[in-house]
Amino acid sequence: MAGTYEPIATSTLGSAGTFTFNSIPATYTDLIIIGRDFLSPSGTPGVSLRFNNDSASNYSANTMEYRAQNSTNLGATVSNATYINSGSNVGFSSTSNQFGVIIINIFQYSNSSVFKNVNFKYGQLEGSYPGIVIGSGIWKNTNAINSINITAQTGNFQSGASFTVYGIKAA
Repeated sequence: MAGTYEPIATSTLGSAGTFTFNSIPATYTDLIIIGRDFLSPSGTPGVSLRFNNDSASNYSANTMEYRAQNSTNLGATVSNATYINSGSNVGFSSTSNQFGVIIINIFQYSNSSVFKNVNFKYGQLEGSYPGIVIGSGIWKNTNAINSINITAQTGNFQSGASFTVYGIKAA
């Protein structure tokens, strides 16, 4: 598989904000987005995705969470939302040295005959509620994805957060 991932764009925040990746070429089969060093200002770390600036209720997601401090398992299903949310209950803190990491897979993003399926996994090892979240989502639209907005569930990501979009070439 070496050489099949190609970086499309990287963005690192110099101050609090959100991420927008525009002009995503339709020349790959799938996309992978890796986010690192992100904090949410309120301790609710959900990473929200919106495609092609579509703010209609065309998104759904399922998440499952594991909290290490008390072996708690939580799950959630959200339908007809205005974005895909990767979950919000791990409890990332806005204090220093408690950063989140996320990997997002977007399958068949340029195929104009299917809805867009998304898988994600993220976690934090420190803080009040260390744990992981895994889940999946769907954008109920057949348009090719050419723009991705990534926001924190509440507020903005803090300075230093970084996201990279990779394209995956057909094998």
